[in-house]
Amino acid sequence: MIALGFVGLGWWGRELARAASALRPRLRVARCFSPIENERGDFAREFGAQPCASLDALLAAPDVDAVILATPHSLHGSQIEAAAGARKHVFVEKPMTLAAADGRRALAACRARGVTLAVGHNRRLLAGPAHIRQAIAAGRLGTVLHAEANFSTPEGLRLDDRHWRARAAESPGGALAPLGIHVIDMFHFLFGEVERVSAMTARRTMTTELDDTAAVLLRYRSGVTGYFGSLYATPYTSEFTVYGSAGKASLHATRPDAPEDRPTLDLQPVDGSPERIPVPWVDTTRRQLECFADAIEGKGAVAVDGEDALRNVALLEAILASAASGGRPETPDYRGDF
Repeated sequence: MIALGFVGLGWWGRELARAASALRPRLRVARCFSPIENERGDFAREFGAQPCASLDALLAAPDVDAVILATPHSLHGSQIEAAAGARKHVFVEKPMTLAAADGRRALAACRARGVTLAVGHNRRLLAGPAHIRQAIAAGRLGTVLHAEANFSTPEGLRLDDRHWRARAAESPGGALAPLGIHVIDMFHFLFGEVERVSAMTARRTMTTELDDTAAVLLRYRSGVTGYFGSLYATPYTSEFTVYGSAGKASLHATRPDAPEDRPTLDLQPVDGSPERIPVPWVDTTRRQLECFADAIEGKGAVAVDGEDALRNVALLEAILASAASGGRPETPDYRGDF
């Protein structure tokens, strides 16, 4: 049994704890910490965890094998380093950090202590992107030319100034850190590293300090071009299309992935009839914790490791730099030991 210490006990921390509880006896929710005392108590009662008065106390606990970090983005780097220093395996929510330099230090700390680092890009495990990757590998799209995506939700409209996600320092570019990072990860997964990026953000309707609109244009080292939008103040949208010389693949959803509400995936050849491919349900929250446990036990690999997550951070950093300059092209800094 792998004993887990949870740090960050809000909505997503609880979702991760429910997924871990469903994997008993392999995983056990052992301890928890939040700076909010009532949050600690509620979480402890719901999941049978021992509340800790500080992060240091949780990391010093001998009955904690690994930590789950669902904390504000700006805290991830230092908390990963602290957990690695205590020789605890780490599962951290995406983005791993907001700056590539912080991500490099965190990754180096985990490597130096020999601990597993997993990053919660759970959408990497969805069935739709895997089907598209298989279609590309099988040559069904021919030469890949271009990709476009939109991942947007109305979540920004529901944030008030008291929530940490409503601060521009935690959610730079509005939806880019919480939502756009998923598209960044999918694009890296399918097309490799980016050569140049240009981006713009805007605030049209949000009452907090966040931007509500982001638009990003990319050229990959392979020659593929792409663009994506990520909005924080519009109906749920998940669209992803890859265009090739022999056909295109289009993934479409108007609601979050659920067992009873499946997205559509259509393959349209240049010549011939379109084909609709069934997209099976994957409990990505649970599956990523299973992969984390596999890696800790030496039976497999994490779903998204520190190297992949660091590439995502490097591209996010370049996108934000471009947006801050009004769209000036930027080159992601992929340098360093990935």
